[in-house]
Amino acid sequence: MVAPDDEAALKQAREDYACEQVLRQRRAYAELQARRREREEGGIIVLNSDDEGEAGLSKPPPRQGDPGQGHMHVTVECEHNRVASQKQSCQEKCRVVITGDDRASAASDGTTRRKTACVTGGSGYIASALVKMLLEKGYAVKTTVRNPDDAEKNAHLKALAALGPLEVLRADLNEEGSFDGAVAGCDYAFLVAAPMNLEAENPEKDVIEPAVHGTLNVMRSCVRAGTVKRVILTSSAAAISSRPLEGDGHVLDEESWSDVEFLRSTKTGPWAYPVSKVLLEKAACAFAEENSVSLVTVCPVVTVGEAPAADVLTSVGHVLSLLSGDDARAGILEHIHSASGSIPMVHIDDLCRAELFLAEEEAASGRYIVSTINTTVVGLARFLAAKYPQYNVDTDRFGDLPDKLRVCISSAKLVKEGFEYKYKNLDEIYDNVDEYGRALGILPY
Repeated sequence: MVAPDDEAALKQAREDYACEQVLRQRRAYAELQARRREREEGGIIVLNSDDEGEAGLSKPPPRQGDPGQGHMHVTVECEHNRVASQKQSCQEKCRVVITGDDRASAASDGTTRRKTACVTGGSGYIASALVKMLLEKGYAVKTTVRNPDDAEKNAHLKALAALGPLEVLRADLNEEGSFDGAVAGCDYAFLVAAPMNLEAENPEKDVIEPAVHGTLNVMRSCVRAGTVKRVILTSSAAAISSRPLEGDGHVLDEESWSDVEFLRSTKTGPWAYPVSKVLLEKAACAFAEENSVSLVTVCPVVTVGEAPAADVLTSVGHVLSLLSGDDARAGILEHIHSASGSIPMVHIDDLCRAELFLAEEEAASGRYIVSTINTTVVGLARFLAAKYPQYNVDTDRFGDLPDKLRVCISSAKLVKEGFEYKYKNLDEIYDNVDEYGRALGILPY
């Protein structure tokens, strides 16, 4: 039995650290930061409400240029928006992994407040690269995963903690309100997480409906937060180019939409994926208009380059298939060419730079295609054969396909508004991609 004095102390402690309402959360954080500034050093806290003792604490290596004993501050926040000290945990049995470096955030010394961004789907390819770039740019980052207990899948997030303040929270697109804690207090919300099941038995139920409902679920959380200045939705060029086009010489821009009725009637290849992207975009746009949400949609093309997450179920496996000899993935690459009339490509660093550019550019609005170059699958095979002769690329595999662009996916809108690509040709886009492929186990040597 707990003594009355102890019970009162516990009650007072919970009240002291209880979550402020969303609109007061920043003030609560600042107060906590001031109290703990001289008491805590930064690190990674794995908080499990089933633990009765201290949460595990390990200190990340100092970043280049950091003072040897610089003070760091750790804030632990569960998915219910409750703020806890190192020795407290949420009564709702949450588990979160949170890291923090508070030297550049708002505090009693009047320093400039660090901007905060939420990135959904932090265990994925694009999201992990975006988290890394945001941290490098000085942002505090909150990212979501479905299972924080999966140490192997989330290992890259633990490593990224050395770059800056990172919080990893549990959330699920299918659970209404589960993103409330992730977006609370954030300036920007990057919606990257999406269902990815190209072999679903029931595509309408397993891919399309979850994509639409999940997107709206996160956007409702953004509205409830009251702090999100802009939502950046990551869609896909599949929402632009999957449509029947006769002849060649077509240039597709942000005004183009994939043909949902055509895709649903023909059901060719992974047809549910482009359908889901079209429908979630339109649903998000309607919701944004109804709720006065600043929304920008990013439509990336086939993406190449190294990312922190060791997730090979992405376009990386496709673009390396001609080197790895993976016939199934090479077939997907061929389908992309046949369905869209080209193989448009972008480096993942340029994609993440574009996402951040569009978040911060006040005048940005609507859809933006992110694409550096358009090539054909035949041209790609010849390029790879010349660049990586050790892999004996079969340049005759796609002999029946024309080595001429039928369609060009245009990124002129983004460039016109001031964005400049860093990786501008195939050689730069594929730079060191073989090393990344070996690290992922896609390439044997």
